Amino acid sequence: MRGVILAAGKGTRLKPLTTVIPKIMLPIYDRPMIYYSIDIMKLANVEEVMVIVSKDTEEYIKKQLGDGSEFGLKICYGLQKEALGTVDAFKVSEEFILGHDSLLLYSDNVFLGEGLEKLIQEGKLNLSNGYASIAVCEREDARRFGVIDIDKEGFITSIEEKPENPKTNLVVTGITFFPSDVVLKLPNVKKSSRGEYEMADVFSQYIELNRFRGIPLNSDAFWFDAGTYDTLLDANIKAREVDNKNQN
Repeated sequence: MRGVILAAGKGTRLKPLTTVIPKIMLPIYDRPMIYYSIDIMKLANVEEVMVIVSKDTEEYIKKQLGDGSEFGLKICYGLQKEALGTVDAFKVSEEFILGHDSLLLYSDNVFLGEGLEKLIQEGKLNLSNGYASIAVCEREDARRFGVIDIDKEGFITSIEEKPENPKTNLVVTGITFFPSDVVLKLPNVKKSSRGEYEMADVFSQYIELNRFRGIPLNSDAFWFDAGTYDTLLDANIKAREVDNKNQN
């Protein structure tokens, strides 16, 4: 399995914090935000990772992560030339993941806690059965995310991107496991009304095949989409809490 980290976003919602440096270089307690994605890759025993950058983020991220040897990884980089959405960014990695299952992370999603190991084990088990899967959790502010329905067997039956009136409060997060055939799904995605290539359209292809499972975050795992001032602050507070707990 190979890893892909999407790190090309400008973080416009966090200006002026991101006027000079990329969002994913902002601190989450005592480390840059992107380090938490590195943690997930290491926990999943992924050895080769491609970080997708933009012209604005490339210099900072390469200087911070280097070739990955500091983390025991092999890190390479792919350049997203235009901000055309998450699928457009993921497509940069097509040759890198060709013939491999992949673990896709959004670098502005921060995951903490002891429950992550179980999540990763379940994601790998799903891959061994030919299923794509994604970490999911309940959120009161579900309309900000991709909202799903899920059946009793854990298969996702529908997904709606940022709906005005969510059918459920169960949302997808920034950890996704893809079988190697995902490279065949990416070209089928058309530009949305927002002018972007949406990851929900990739998910929908697996849903139609009944090959997309949801992995609920358990009570020992925490997820923050650190794209707003409030969620950035919440992630910092929780990271300090987890760090202090681990030291005691």
